[in-house]
Amino acid sequence: MKVHEAARLLGVTPRALRFYEERGLVAPAKDAGSGYRQYETEDLETLRWIVALRELGLPIPFIADALAAREDDERFRQTMDRARAELYEQWVDLSRRLESLDRGMESWRGRTPAIGELEALAAPFKEKRSIRSAWSARLDFDDMAVKYREDAPLMTLSPPVDPHDYEEALTATADWIDARPGEAGLDLGSGTGNLSGRLAASGAAVTGVEQSPAMIRIMRSRFPELPVKQGNLLALPLPARTYRFAGSSFALQHLREDERMLALAEIDRVLLPGGRLALTDRLDGGAFSAMSEALRTQHYSVVTKPLRGGITLLYAVKPGP
Repeated sequence: MKVHEAARLLGVTPRALRFYEERGLVAPAKDAGSGYRQYETEDLETLRWIVALRELGLPIPFIADALAAREDDERFRQTMDRARAELYEQWVDLSRRLESLDRGMESWRGRTPAIGELEALAAPFKEKRSIRSAWSARLDFDDMAVKYREDAPLMTLSPPVDPHDYEEALTATADWIDARPGEAGLDLGSGTGNLSGRLAASGAAVTGVEQSPAMIRIMRSRFPELPVKQGNLLALPLPARTYRFAGSSFALQHLREDERMLALAEIDRVLLPGGRLALTDRLDGGAFSAMSEALRTQHYSVVTKPLRGGITLLYAVKPGP
C-alpha cells in the first residue's frame, strides 16, 4: 500500500506518515524500482498505534517508548504513567495561565497594559517553572524499592527513624485525618503504600501519588484496589477541588523549602473547601513554622503536634465554602 492510500485509510495526511518515518517510529520498505514507500500489514498496525497515541496527546518520545513496550505490560503501563503525569502538568499549567490572562484582560479593559503589569502577571509562572525545572530526586528511590520492598520508604530517611516511631507516626497521621467511608482522599508521596493502607482501612477512596515507578509497582501489588498516579508534589497529576483529605508521611524532607511551598499550593489546589491535611515528617521547627504560616495565610486552621523520635505532625483544615 502506497503512502497516500495508507494516509486515507488511517485518516491522516501523507505528510504525517512521512514525519513518523523521519522520527524513526515506522520504517516502511521502498519499492526497488519506483522508490515509493510500501506499507505492509505490520506497518499499518504500528501506524494505528501511533495515530491513536498521538490523538491522546502523547509526545513523540513517549510514543516511541510505548511502541517498544507493547509486548511488556508493566513497561507499557509505566510509560503511560509518565505520559499522564506530564500531560496533566501541562494541562494544569495552561489552565492557570488562562485564568490569569482572563483576569488581566478584564483589568486592562479598553487599554494596552504597561510592561510592568504583564511582567507581574507572568512572574508566578516564571518562579514555578524555575522551581520545577531545578527539582530532581535526591535519592534513587527505584533502587531502594528493589532492595527493601515495602520497607523502602523507611530506609530512605536520613538520619534513620526507629521503625517503632515510624509506625506510630503513620498511625497518628491516619488518626488525625480520620478518613470516613466513601471519602475521596490522597496519600502524597505514597511510596509503597504504608500510609495508604491505613487510610483505606476506613473505607475511604484513597489515591496515591508517587514519583518512583518501582515504588508504584510494589504499592499496586500490595493494594491492587487503590489507584496510584505517577507524579510528584510540585505538580500533582490530579483535578482541582476534588479531595476531602490529603496525608503525607516523610515525603517533605526530600524537598527544599521553596519546593515545600509549591507543594502546599498544589495540595491547596486539589483539596475541597473544608478539606483536611496531615503532614508528618522529621524537619526542623523552622520548616514547620514556615509551612504553618503559609497555610494560615490561606486561612487554614493549623495545629502541630510533636511525636516520638523528633517527628512532628502538622494538621490543617481548609476554609469551608
